[in-house]
Amino acid sequence: MASLFYGPTIRQQAVLLAEGGWTSPWTSLVSVQPSGTRPPLFLVPPAASTGLRFAYLARVLGPDQPIYSFDPIGFDGRYEPLDSVEAIAAQYVDELRILQPDGPYLIGGMCFGAHVAFEMAQQLQIDGKHVPIVLTFDASHPTNGPTWKRPKRSLLFYARRFVAHLKNGELFQRVANYLKFHYRTLRIRLVHRFLPHGNAKDKVWDSHLRAQWRYQAKPLAGQVVLFQSDQYFKNHAQIHWPELALHGLEIIHFPNTTHRSLLLEDENVERIAEKLRQVIDRWTTEHWQDRSQ
Repeated sequence: MASLFYGPTIRQQAVLLAEGGWTSPWTSLVSVQPSGTRPPLFLVPPAASTGLRFAYLARVLGPDQPIYSFDPIGFDGRYEPLDSVEAIAAQYVDELRILQPDGPYLIGGMCFGAHVAFEMAQQLQIDGKHVPIVLTFDASHPTNGPTWKRPKRSLLFYARRFVAHLKNGELFQRVANYLKFHYRTLRIRLVHRFLPHGNAKDKVWDSHLRAQWRYQAKPLAGQVVLFQSDQYFKNHAQIHWPELALHGLEIIHFPNTTHRSLLLEDENVERIAEKLRQVIDRWTTEHWQDRSQ
């Protein structure tokens, strides 16, 4: 996928193929939209996804907003995927700091990627860097490790979701989605057990799921902004985030949207881009302008 950003035109892709394809050492950082004078935005894609997930958003935000993303290690089958949020975040932080050695940093992510972005902010802050805000798109509630370690808390969360689905008539569909999701996960794990050289993307997917399940998020000395589809908002995905965002939580809800359509459908992306510009403008005034003084 990285080759699409380094050689985005048909002519450039033809040159890469003529030279034997894309054979450089694996680099996760990709430039989705490298030009512009605004502060660079670093976005982590969902599980087993790439920076292409944000290509449409980058086009709508315009040529003055630099956007960088990360392709997970393991997609090419040459390397084993990382299976902890901390390790993934550490790799991304190393590459991010090559491009931007000092803060403040503007970091975000979608779904699983939001947890990685949150951990990146943690690691940068531990190293003395300034990360005042983390942007999340349809971030699930932080799991804080296996559910058996916090049975009372987990029971309350799932009870709320059950009542919400029952009220809006979506209980059957949610159960079906749950079973479909876990069927896919089980199938992938069985394939990898008996066919260790199976689909590389499926292997990355399984590694990311295990990473998210084990991740134990800690409170961050910063603000968290949740961009939420209707689907995630009604699922109470925002629960538990307030205790992790020590400088406040902002929820931006987009009615009549689903998780899948949030960054794909024209109208949704335009609405998100408008709100995102407002957040970035505020962030720039409060943090980025002081950097150049």
